[in-house]
Amino acid sequence: MTDTQSRRVSTTDAGKVCYEVEMLCATKRFMDTHPCPEPKPSAPPPPVQHCPICSGTLTLLDDTSASFFAAGSSESEQIPSLDRVPHNMALESYLVHFRCLFEFIIGTSPGSYGDAIFAAQFFDDTQTRWQDIKDQAKNKFKPSPDDKNCWWTRVSKHLAHITVDRTDEKASWDIEDMHQSIMGFLKRFCEALPQDRKEWFAGMQRCLPQV
Repeated sequence: MTDTQSRRVSTTDAGKVCYEVEMLCATKRFMDTHPCPEPKPSAPPPPVQHCPICSGTLTLLDDTSASFFAAGSSESEQIPSLDRVPHNMALESYLVHFRCLFEFIIGTSPGSYGDAIFAAQFFDDTQTRWQDIKDQAKNKFKPSPDDKNCWWTRVSKHLAHITVDRTDEKASWDIEDMHQSIMGFLKRFCEALPQDRKEWFAGMQRCLPQV
């Protein structure tokens, strides 16, 4: 067992995990109620005016003509307005929180810090109370820095870091599958917790599926 796995956890640590779950669910609700709008036709070139001071030219940009790049898109695929920015902001927020909870469940990551909080730390006997569930999670998520289809790797390459792979192709995300999977394992985590630690995760349990 590593020092990270054996460190003593507290209600404060549990609260940090609950926050990630609450934000994950909040951004998911936002995306459900604010679907991404279809791209608008390309806007005409912004007007050009002459500067009265230096006689140079000024290109005027406003909210309808400013271009923003979608996460994971190439420079030739610009979004011509701000309409889709709130959706992209929510999606990127969701993916960051998903990545945190992914590592929390799996118990390790290629770049995790020594003070990382993992699910196994909340069990006195990891082998009998959590190990089987964690193994099933690993089988589902298949965490590998070399597997471009792994969710952890995809979020890392398309969002958390600036990489060559980010622009190889436009990223697409099966949020429903990702959400059901992560929430299912979080529910099993709460169910397997020692009785005296279940109350630490009351905030998380309010977000979990009840069926």
